Amino acid sequence: MGDDAFGKAFMDFHLGNESELVFERDDGYSSSSDIPHYFREPEGFPPYEKDALSYTNSKVLDIGCGAGRHSVWLQEEGFDVTSIDSSSLALELCRRRGLEKLVQGELHHLPFGKGVFDSIVLLGNGFGLAGRLEDTIDLLRRLHEITKDDAVVITDSRNYALTRKKAHLEYHEANRRRGRPAGEVKIRAKCGSEVSNWFYLLMVTPREMEEVCEKGGWRVKEFFEGVDPVFGAVLEKSRP
Repeated sequence: MGDDAFGKAFMDFHLGNESELVFERDDGYSSSSDIPHYFREPEGFPPYEKDALSYTNSKVLDIGCGAGRHSVWLQEEGFDVTSIDSSSLALELCRRRGLEKLVQGELHHLPFGKGVFDSIVLLGNGFGLAGRLEDTIDLLRRLHEITKDDAVVITDSRNYALTRKKAHLEYHEANRRRGRPAGEVKIRAKCGSEVSNWFYLLMVTPREMEEVCEKGGWRVKEFFEGVDPVFGAVLEKSRP
């Protein structure tokens, strides 16, 4: 048994094999992910992604690049793209798809110097990929370091407050009782015999995103409406 569930799911799909990626929450709730979503061509990108990605500039870091759908398109458009992911299989897939600058690493330890990038792509429920609230703030501060003064972060989240599903509402309330953010979830991914380690994912409302950004040295430049509960945003550095 291995722990690269995401990489296996992506590579299986790429090779034409049956592939199912299941997310299991720590209260037992589970759901399946739409694998083709990770391989969409640009014409299939959600409108909010297209709008947000129009702010991309010059030297780009795609964090949690997965199967590479954003990186491949941006590279083809002439941007200088570096793609980072923790999955070795996902990065091998990206290499096969023609991506040139690939880095294996964790978003908690981004191996880059100061002022390197003009744009950060952090999509696919990306705003909360760092996990818990304090980790998300730390990531934003780190992104502040590795980007230029006029850099942008292109990101998205799921507005958990819009759900009406009983299992989710109960989970949110349990979080509040424990003093945690309502939109924080603990999950793991499964694909066949591959099971990831448990990890945290933070979902936020637009207002909460603004508050978290303020603590991390950023502010929301513009919001973009997706299909509820998903929304996109472009962040810019806070000015003194």
